[in-house]
Amino acid sequence: PDPRIYWFRIRWGVTAMKVELDEVRYVTETSVTIRGSRRRTTVPKRIAELLDLRDGSRIRWVVLGDRTVILGKPAGEAPPVSEA
Repeated sequence: PDPRIYWFRIRWGVTAMKVELDEVRYVTETSVTIRGSRRRTTVPKRIAELLDLRDGSRIRWVVLGDRTVILGKPAGEAPPVSEA
């Protein structure tokens, strides 16, 4: 197998998503804070920089059937900051 490709697996070994590791720019985890009916998570600084997020920026959450979450800027938002 190609070491630059990672297969995300979900329950019972079913292949959910193929990720080209050469395309991965950053991986991290954060926690969720729940206070009453409010749920919050922190956008890590590096992710905010890569997506050029600023105060008031909108982000879109997409949940797939296998519970995979895709997060990004909605169409029409400014493009990500280039890595120099």
